[in-house]
Amino acid sequence: MKLPLSLGSALLFACLAASAAELELQGSRLVVSGMLDGSAVKTFTQYLAKGTVRTVVFEDSFGGTAEAAGAYADAIRSSGVDTEVRGQCMAACAYAFWPARRIASATASR
Repeated sequence: MKLPLSLGSALLFACLAASAAELELQGSRLVVSGMLDGSAVKTFTQYLAKGTVRTVVFEDSFGGTAEAAGAYADAIRSSGVDTEVRGQCMAACAYAFWPARRIASATASR
């Protein structure tokens, strides 16, 4: 199936515009936003290893790689932190936040 040039170009632009994961420490909360592409996994695990992070907040993450999602999930599972979702959490993000002790979203808590 061929896509119209304008639709194909839009999809390509959307993929290129997705930014790599960004981390921001806000007290005991570590906010992760952007694409989980593996570029921030080492820094993410270092933050969790310090023991000061209590909650990882995934904010507007539109996917990433399976390998990166697995690395985030392993780090969350082994550290025992809680997770929270703000905004969109698609594909790799959903896999990454699931192993938390407790999961919360902006609209409801579990």
